[in-house]
Amino acid sequence: VRLLPKAQFTENPSRDLQNIDPLTTALVERHLPISSEVQGIARLVTRNNTSIVVETESDDRQLLVLSTSYHTGWNATVDGAPTEVFAVNADFLGVSVPAGSHVFHFRWNPGSRWLGNVISLCGFGVLLVWTILPARIARHHGRPINLTGRLSHSGTSGESASAGGKGDVARSRGRLG
Repeated sequence: VRLLPKAQFTENPSRDLQNIDPLTTALVERHLPISSEVQGIARLVTRNNTSIVVETESDDRQLLVLSTSYHTGWNATVDGAPTEVFAVNADFLGVSVPAGSHVFHFRWNPGSRWLGNVISLCGFGVLLVWTILPARIARHHGRPINLTGRLSHSGTSGESASAGGKGDVARSRGRLG
């Protein structure tokens, strides 16, 4: 993490990156009123797979840059209030920092994560219905249940007791021929 005192607007960060000092200036694809002579202080407090906490202190508005790849799934708050997250130097995560001492909380919560949770819950629900419902039906009718979840109609495990099964066809051919 680093606080940078200068932000420069660019439409092509890849091209313009070679023309700046990355220790003091960041390229952003939006106009930000950030231009200071004194660099502030940023301190990483905690970091894990889904959240980052950073404390900052600066005399002027600055730009907080994290060496984490920018993605729309990142959300941030400054002192508990939501703040905008944007790409810095074409790939890194950044936020505008007001003057003073502040605490930033970044949370990773992409929409695909929510969708994945919904799909997983639906799959779990189908699995429960598929495994529990046949057992309850079998118990209600007093019949055994085989491994495929289908009700058994006879006490034998090999051939089907229904007319037209493979066993019935073989027996009828033997009688005819």
